[in-house]
Amino acid sequence: MFSFPKSSRLLRSKQFRVLGKYGEKRYGEYLHVQILSGRTLGPKLGITVSRKFGNAVMRNRFKRRIREAFRLSKHSLPPNIQIHVRPASHYQEPSLSALQEELLSSTRS
Repeated sequence: MFSFPKSSRLLRSKQFRVLGKYGEKRYGEYLHVQILSGRTLGPKLGITVSRKFGNAVMRNRFKRRIREAFRLSKHSLPPNIQIHVRPASHYQEPSLSALQEELLSSTRS
């Protein structure tokens, strides 16, 4: 089983700002993704969910599912990629495999 240690997370607001400024934006059916290839060790994931998305249960469920999709896909991602994930505005709860597939396809050109 793959883990999700702190070294695999985007934690600081500066990391999110750099990703927002220089990252490439991609829009999918379920996710809005910003991607930046850089000098990081291993793929890194950051997740943000607005309160407009729904109540705490919905926001936390989204974050858990994205983390799980990232953990399962980590070995297939480029080693130096930073990913920022937000839900699409018309998000409806897809299967875990659909989230995983969209996450992987958004990281490929």
